[in-house]
Amino acid sequence: MTYNKGFAPVLVVLIIVAIGGATYALLPRNVLKSFFQAGDKPAESEFKDTIDSSLNLTDDKGLLGLKEYNPTKEYLVGDTVVKSDPIYQAKVLSETQKEFKLDKVQPVTFRWTPIVPKPKDSVTYRLKVWQLMQGQNSTQAMRTNQPIVTKDVDNLNEATINNLYTGPCRPPYLCEFIWDVEVVVKTDTKIDTGTGAGTRTN
Repeated sequence: MTYNKGFAPVLVVLIIVAIGGATYALLPRNVLKSFFQAGDKPAESEFKDTIDSSLNLTDDKGLLGLKEYNPTKEYLVGDTVVKSDPIYQAKVLSETQKEFKLDKVQPVTFRWTPIVPKPKDSVTYRLKVWQLMQGQNSTQAMRTNQPIVTKDVDNLNEATINNLYTGPCRPPYLCEFIWDVEVVVKTDTKIDTGTGAGTRTN
């Protein structure tokens, strides 16, 4: 195997590892980096060597001493296991989307319009989320139900909440939610924003 990327001749240590009947070439980082310099067009074999020279938490569990997580097994302090969980993209809601549904566990990002003009002091936005129950509309849920989320956010106009969905939803609880934001300053006078961002406390 020849590497000609403008380097002076160097001694390349090529490690061949056989795992599960397959053979992998493991190359040092300086050689791998030489494949991807400005103007280079790496070959398929160079991409392959780059991938094979890196550890993979799934393929190389045996090399790393990792074990697949088993919920029925009791583990001891110091044990290391790999646990694969699904990754869910956050559901993003703007202030025009006050009502929403959830049918799976996923983070939800709420975004709203910041107060204008911005006060000199720090601004705290208070996000509240309510879960609807059977026979309720959004207004009724906000008036009669306790919020399942109350979160204060300083000087930001978005917040991400995890674990909103605890389904499957069973009556009388629905998988439907309503949210609102109010601005909290130092006194207790509330002013309607008129933007759908909730109420502001000045």
